[in-house]
Amino acid sequence: MKRIVFLTLFLGVSFSFLADAGNKPLAVNLLEDTERSDARLNGVYNVVMKKLSPEISSKLRGSQRLWIKYRDSVCDFEGIYFHEEEEKNWLKNEYSTGNPKILICIKRLTEQRTQELELYLHKKSVGSNKKKGSLEYEYYSTGELEYTHTIKNGARNGVTVGYYKDGVVRGKWYYVDNKKHGTAIVYHKNGAISRTTNFVNGKRAGE
Repeated sequence: MKRIVFLTLFLGVSFSFLADAGNKPLAVNLLEDTERSDARLNGVYNVVMKKLSPEISSKLRGSQRLWIKYRDSVCDFEGIYFHEEEEKNWLKNEYSTGNPKILICIKRLTEQRTQELELYLHKKSVGSNKKKGSLEYEYYSTGELEYTHTIKNGARNGVTVGYYKDGVVRGKWYYVDNKKHGTAIVYHKNGAISRTTNFVNGKRAGE
C-alpha cells in the first residue's frame, strides 16, 4: 500500500539544516526522532487501512491527506510565529540557523495523529481511557504489531508484551515508571520459554 504520510516537504531542507547547524548531535537526534514518529504513524495507518472496507478506507485516506495539509500549515505558521524577527523567507532561516522548531512541530502533531489512529484501530473514541490508563502500540515497519505497552500516569507502568510478526507472543516485560522491574520472559515461537531475566529498577538483578 502506498504511503501517504511523509516528510518530503521538509526533508530536503532538513538535511541542509543538519549540514549547517552548530549543534549537530541535537539536530541529528531530532531528525531521527521525527522520522521514527513518521514511520510509526505510517505503520499504524497501514494496519488500520487493512482492517477497513474499501468504502470506509477511502474516507480515512481522504481525511489523512487533509490532516497532512493541516500539519504542514500549522508548522508553517509556528515557524513564522516563533521567529517573527527572521526575514520573510523564514523556512531558509529556520534551518540555516540550526533552529529545529519545524521538526518539533511535525513530531508533536505526528504523535498526536498516531494516538488517534490507534484508537480507531481498537474501535475506541478519541479521548477514551485517559484517566484509567491505556495501551501504547508499536509496529514493525511492515505494519504488524510488535509491542503493546501499558501506560499509566504518562509512563510505562505494567506489562509490555512483544509479538512475532505472525502475532505469536514473543515476550513479556514489566515496567515501573519507564524502568524494567520484575521478571522478564522471552518465548520461542512454539510457546516454550527461551529465557527469563530479573530486573530491579531498570537494571539486571545483581548488576
